[in-house]
Amino acid sequence: MDFFTTGDLDYFASLVGTKFEKDEPSAKIIRHNLREKGVFAKTAHWAKLCSDHGNSIETSFYWQMSGKIRRYSWARVFLRGYEDTKVFFTVGVGTGKDEDGKITATIDYKLDCRRDKLAKHQVGLFDKFLIDQLGKYPWITISGAEADNYDWDRLLLDTLAFMEGHEDWYKACVNLIWPNGVGIEPKIARLCWNTNNWKKPSGPSGKSTSVANAFEKEKGYGYEEWLFDTDKQIDGYHYGFIQAFNKGKHQGKSYDVELYSLKNDSQNRTMEYYWVAHIPQLEVLNTEQIQRAIDIYKDKGWYEEMLAQLKEIGVDGFNFDPIPEEYIFNVRFKVKEDSFKLFDPPMRILDPVTEIGKNKHYVLLNKANHTSIKPEKVGKYEFKEGHNPTKKGSLNVIPSGREYTKNLLHEEIKETVYQLFKTKFKETDVKVGTEVPSGFGKEIDLVVKDGSDGDTFYEIKTSINPLGCIREALGQVLEYCYYHENRNANKLVIIAPGPPSEMQKSYLAHLRQELGIELYYQRFNVENQVLEKEW
Repeated sequence: MDFFTTGDLDYFASLVGTKFEKDEPSAKIIRHNLREKGVFAKTAHWAKLCSDHGNSIETSFYWQMSGKIRRYSWARVFLRGYEDTKVFFTVGVGTGKDEDGKITATIDYKLDCRRDKLAKHQVGLFDKFLIDQLGKYPWITISGAEADNYDWDRLLLDTLAFMEGHEDWYKACVNLIWPNGVGIEPKIARLCWNTNNWKKPSGPSGKSTSVANAFEKEKGYGYEEWLFDTDKQIDGYHYGFIQAFNKGKHQGKSYDVELYSLKNDSQNRTMEYYWVAHIPQLEVLNTEQIQRAIDIYKDKGWYEEMLAQLKEIGVDGFNFDPIPEEYIFNVRFKVKEDSFKLFDPPMRILDPVTEIGKNKHYVLLNKANHTSIKPEKVGKYEFKEGHNPTKKGSLNVIPSGREYTKNLLHEEIKETVYQLFKTKFKETDVKVGTEVPSGFGKEIDLVVKDGSDGDTFYEIKTSINPLGCIREALGQVLEYCYYHENRNANKLVIIAPGPPSEMQKSYLAHLRQELGIELYYQRFNVENQVLEKEW
């Protein structure tokens, strides 16, 4: 086959975007010119030459899209054994506009991925990785004028050299976007709310009150509430249910699933989003596996135990409408180290539209570009100076008996206290940081680092009840400071909006004396925007 000519490229550029009816005689002529002897035919020949050197290829002769001439020809060249990864080298002819706005065609080859088939999150990882590592996108363009200096031998030699030079990057991209195995797609799914770590049903508290989510509202439970009752295992797997897999063609497939839940506060008419868990390799059961799981659950008495747990929350047995008994299990995952991560406590999602999207139904969603899920780490605490401002709500808070009903009060307090400390320690060597990594996957709300007095850890709580804040924060600050064989801070302070009583002040003094720990409570005065004295 003859090599690409300037005439081939100019002819293609002149047609791009033009609309033709399929039955037009002129369209048939164009189709013949492009597919039999033009850029589409020559692109396929180029790919065939690459395949002769051990690569797999996929070619396309689709010369129209919605009746218009496509703006590019292409063929995909895969490393052998990587055909299912949706990562490949592209060879073909593309078009663009020059400085004068004229459409021109060029001979192109690059490292690319299936942007229409991969999740948005995966495409984002792919692009960012290559640009970060190589400084630019790996894409070679040969203009029409330069094409006269090429023939098939030179183009093939350069193409193969490009592929060889980028082979490691190709494989690194595959590992990056498929961390749990090729084809295990990253997805997001919702669970009903639960206050027992999804080990057994927890009753109506926090559950949906919406008619659109009638099952958990009307039946009083959800089958997801046993999802992490991992003491029950069958051949090393735990079996459970996720509503998102109750419909659709998922049986026999595996997914990398991040799970979230919505906590409803009907009294204050608020709704909070939380990340609940991550299961990197979740398997969707087939009919035989489901029935076997039910039989084993009944044989071992686990089925009766589930029924007893329902009675504890006032529910009289399973309700098989609309989910029949033969579908009360639909997923499984291995119970071993690193096979799943249940977040304890669940991780608050501050921007659910960005991380999840607007769809909050019990359906399977593609993973977004960014989630606030942070992998658990086992490392060393290291101070990090500075603060990243976050989206905050108003400070017009209203006491509601148990806590301030105010959107993102926690973030507001954190930023205000950070600014107060920055002003206080200005012109000194004392440094201040927020969201400081503890070294094992969790973050300390605020740290003040003093070269003389050591580090002080601050944990912020928003309840109006000081004793409740102390109870909730105590385990956290002790963990940040002492886990697992450390002493990372000399002083621990709990910050909250409520004024402590004399009894609570005495309690803190007693803890300091008995435990030998510098532990204090400090009120943040919401109205005056100041930190009061330590107790």
